[in-house]
Parts: sequence; C-alpha cells; structure tokens
Amino acid sequence: MAGLVTTSLVASIFISVSTVALAIASLIVKDFYVPYYNPTPEKEMKMTRVFSLIIGFLPLVFVLLVPEVLKLSFFTRAIRLSISVVAMIAFYLPFFNSARGANASLIAACVVTSVWYVIGNPFGIDNMYVALATPAIVMCLDRLIPNKNAPRPEKKTSVTQTGA
Repeated sequence: MAGLVTTSLVASIFISVSTVALAIASLIVKDFYVPYYNPTPEKEMKMTRVFSLIIGFLPLVFVLLVPEVLKLSFFTRAIRLSISVVAMIAFYLPFFNSARGANASLIAACVVTSVWYVIGNPFGIDNMYVALATPAIVMCLDRLIPNKNAPRPEKKTSVTQTGA
C-alpha cells in the first residue's frame, strides 16, 4: 500500500513539474534567448528542447539531495505561491508593470525559498512564508530602482498658430 501512495505522490508531482518545466523553458527562450540572439525558428525550437532537458533534469538532482517526497511536495507548493503573488501584484497593482521586476522576483523567490528549505526553515519560519514575502519585497525594490530601458515620456511643447 505504501508503494501505491508513493507512486501516486510522485505521479502528481511529475505532472505539475512537467507542465511548469515546459512553461519555464518557453519563457526562458522567449524572454532571454530570442531577444539577445535573434535565432531562426529552427534554432529557437532546438534551444527550447535543450532548455527543456536542462530544466527537466535539474529537479532530479535536487530530489536526490533532498529525498523526502512529501516535504518536497510542500516545497513545490511554496514555489507556486511565489508565482501567484507575482500574478496578483501584476493584476491588482498595475503600477508594478515591470517585466524586470516580475522576472527578478520569481528568480529571487525560487533561490531564497530553495535555500530556506534546504537549511531547514530556520527560526521556525516555514518556507511558505518566505515564498509569500520574497516576490513582494523584490517587486517593491524594483519599483524604487529606475529602469534605464523604460521609454521616457516625451515633453509636451505648445504649438502656436499664426494667422496668414
């Protein structure tokens, strides 16, 4: 019976992980690879496959280092919470409309939550709370840092009409 339960847990994790891995690979290719390298469609597809393989095998390495499957399930829930926080901020606080801030907050949340989980939830603070707070803090910090690439508003000039 324990094998059936474990298999069910692993299957549910693989389903969510495969979906997330494909989405991450697509986002990396579209947001980072395509703008910087301007590849052909064939090269873009090839790089999507390469990134999918890399992203697909990285969690396996992580699972080997932290074999508690049930705890890992709660950890992945914390990571998904970070995505929800970024989405909620983007929808309900439109002045936080920076792609840089959204990407930075997701990366920071993933790194900080992962480190917090691996060191064993210090101070009794669960990684779920860290995953909740990190994206909001990073997006607020991003709001304070000016974006050099953002379009600047044009100065309005008054036009005077002359009679002929």
